[in-house]
Amino acid sequence: MTPAPDIFLSYNREDQARAKLFADAFAAAGLGVWWDTALNVAATGGTSTMPNAGDQRS
Repeated sequence: MTPAPDIFLSYNREDQARAKLFADAFAAAGLGVWWDTALNVAATGGTSTMPNAGDQRS
């Protein structure tokens, strides 16, 4: 079983390049990052991230 990520990175698709900088920096610091480069929340009514939102570490 894959451990839950440390960080859930939410971003606007227009900011994907900037979000990648953050994701890469977090990963380089040894943190697990969950972010989806193909997710289109607008097309799914904003519900597609919800099944994963509760999986983060506390």
